[in-house]
Amino acid sequence: MRPASAMLRVVVCLWMAGCAGTLERQIGQRKSESSRAESLAALARSCDAGEAERCNDLAVRYRDGQGVEKDSSRAAALFRKACWKTAAACDSLGELLLETDQAGATEAFWAGCDAGEQDPARPRSCLKLGFAYQFGWGIPVDLELAQSQYALACSTGEPEGCVSLGLVEAKGGPDDVARSAGHFRQACDRGNSRGCKELGLMYEQGTGVQADPVKAARYLEQACEGGIKEACAPQVAGASH
Repeated sequence: MRPASAMLRVVVCLWMAGCAGTLERQIGQRKSESSRAESLAALARSCDAGEAERCNDLAVRYRDGQGVEKDSSRAAALFRKACWKTAAACDSLGELLLETDQAGATEAFWAGCDAGEQDPARPRSCLKLGFAYQFGWGIPVDLELAQSQYALACSTGEPEGCVSLGLVEAKGGPDDVARSAGHFRQACDRGNSRGCKELGLMYEQGTGVQADPVKAARYLEQACEGGIKEACAPQVAGASH
């Protein structure tokens, strides 16, 4: 009987250890849920007190379902509440509205682009406002205004603004095409692979610049290394703007 008794003690011990482990996990889960709830409540209080950045943080949680059930309407309301002070909220609001309310999205991008010059998210909103004018997101197409927004985005540190400006210029006259090379170079110098690809193609084809196979290969290689598959040899031979 002693071996059986010993076995019983082992079984009971293992069972109790399993129960203890389950209990520990449940306690840990409850603590985690309590912590998330407290964090959410703290963000809500700060947002209600007028802290726009906290409203933006809270909106991100509702948009992405971080610790709460996803709620796009609630997220949009919070982004809108924060937009007056932070371009990041305007930009996120615009992205959220694009599929259902392009005019509203464009208005949000306009507000973000109109933010203070020191706001780091401002250039991105200006870029998207350029998209809105180029592609008619709830407003009439206006390529001149699109170019002005791309130029603003480019000059304030958004390399995609330089690329977009260059792509519009590349469809213009000889002077415009020559200027596009400079904007692609700006983007490439800032680490934008699309800018490198477009500049490489210009050197390869002698469009707007003097043809230079060595420079073409260098820029296209940069683009390829940056993840632009169509810039990789031998596919690049058939690539175009």
